[in-house]
Formats: sequence, structure tokens, C-alpha cells
Amino acid sequence: MNDGDLAARREVWAALSELYLDDDVAARHAHITAVLAASPYAAETLRRMLLHDVHPRLAPNLLSVAGVWQGFDHAWLSAAILRGEGVQRWSAWRTRAYPREQWRLLLPRLLALRAQG
Repeated sequence: MNDGDLAARREVWAALSELYLDDDVAARHAHITAVLAASPYAAETLRRMLLHDVHPRLAPNLLSVAGVWQGFDHAWLSAAILRGEGVQRWSAWRTRAYPREQWRLLLPRLLALRAQG
């Protein structure tokens, strides 16, 4: 992974992390899809980044009564993903439908943005 690829991945990870904040994530969909559309990655790669990179690390926030609502530490998230650490298997399994549902909502917007050029 070169520096350009890493920078692009970090932007995507940061945008996808907004899906895990304890607030109205639907209001964030436009921003998230804009970042995803501007990335160099195919839709399937972006889906995998959500399911395999971001979700396993941030799923516990979905189960917390007073979860993070201002934003996650992007440096921590990137480091955890790159090192393969911070995976919360039980939380990720218990909330496994959530990222798939979010992707179902994001994908049409992503494809529409990319079609507009």
C-alpha cells in the first residue's frame, strides 16, 4: 500500500466511521457518499472496507447507551485497521445486519453521484 492509497483509505474509513456515531446517521449519508464517490475505489471494495475494516472496530458503539456522538479518533481507527487490532467480534456479530442495511442505503446514492461525474 503506497502513501496515496493509504491517504485515500483513511478518508474512506473516516467517512464510514460516521455511520457509527450516536446520532441521526441518515443526515450524514450525503457527506459519506460524497467522500466515497470521490475515492478511487470500486463499490465492492468500499463495501468490504465497511464490513471488514470499520464495522468490526466500531460496532460496540451501536450497543452503548451513551455512545460516541462527536466523532471517532481517525488516527486510532486507521492504526487499529492497519495493525489488525481492535476487532470486537461479539459486537460485530451481534450488529452484523447494520452495515449491510447502511450499505443498501448508501449504494444507490454512490452510484448516482459517480454517474453524474
